[in-house]
Amino acid sequence: MTITLSDKSDDLRLGLLASTSSRLTNVEICELTEKLASNPRDLEARTRLLAHYNRLSHSSGPRSSELSNIRFQHMLWFVENAPDSKFSGEYHCFLDPNDANYFRLREAWLKQLKHSESLARRVNAFMFLLHGKEPDLSNRFKRMFSGYERSVHVQALDAFLKRSSTWVEKLARAQLERRLPPLAKVKRLTLFANDQELIPVAATAFGSATKAEFLESIERLKKHPEDMHARAIALGYTFSYHSFSPFELDPELTMLRFDQLCWVIRYIPGSQLAGNPFGMDPISHGPVGRFFNVDPLNEALASLWSDQIDKQIDDDRLLFNAAIFGQRTRTKSASKMISMQLRKTPLGKKMLSKAYSHY
Repeated sequence: MTITLSDKSDDLRLGLLASTSSRLTNVEICELTEKLASNPRDLEARTRLLAHYNRLSHSSGPRSSELSNIRFQHMLWFVENAPDSKFSGEYHCFLDPNDANYFRLREAWLKQLKHSESLARRVNAFMFLLHGKEPDLSNRFKRMFSGYERSVHVQALDAFLKRSSTWVEKLARAQLERRLPPLAKVKRLTLFANDQELIPVAATAFGSATKAEFLESIERLKKHPEDMHARAIALGYTFSYHSFSPFELDPELTMLRFDQLCWVIRYIPGSQLAGNPFGMDPISHGPVGRFFNVDPLNEALASLWSDQIDKQIDDDRLLFNAAIFGQRTRTKSASKMISMQLRKTPLGKKMLSKAYSHY
């Protein structure tokens, strides 16, 4: 499989790099500029420079046309060379509609759409237009995404335009319609999971797994759902599903992470992984705002935990894991559901108190 610059951009998590990059000194600017002169494809150097110029553009000081053009050239490079990367569809590569270079970057995006049917590219271009408050976005959306309606990213865009969270509710309903597996299978798989070092695998995947490795783990799970190593990779990679786009979360990664969390609660609820943030952390809002209401997802997770508490009321590890979930979720209804279920028995109350002392 050919690794593109867009793939490399995603593997380097450039959005996170740009957000955490500090303001550069003049010496650092010169060093990074020299790096790009010898290697224009140095993604980290270009991202750090772009982040620096973005910060300058948002400062209260005077803005020179020279700095504005340098900033634009870095954005243009990403549009032309990595149009399918997540980074190119995030705030770091957006210009306000009153910026002198807005329409030049807009034309670059429209030109890119003529070269490929890539859904990622269409989403990124639409995000740019959305940020620019372009007129007639609803009709443009219909034209750009005709034939892509089954994509969760497109469903999220549609919900965004309609100011609804229907795609979130749909994910929750689909999971709640599935039955829990037999108790014997749950106990067998929980023991199997505890015999493996899964948390370090998830931690490694969170820090360094490539998109290709993640997608390979998802394909393996489709054929072998009990492959715990692949499951840990998927959980680690999706642990960071937030985005620096108008959504503030990645709909596809959010969906895949929600699927992984549901599987963990169904099949290995009493495992060590199920009590670790990689394997149980609730779905949360993005770092800036709260446009999408993710409460239905956490309520579905809480409902699955409640069902498992009913079936295994004497499993202290399972009860403790459920209590931790209830403590960590920001969805009050989900937390209340777990708390009420645990308070029905002395052991449940004990595990709830233990979780309180931890968080």
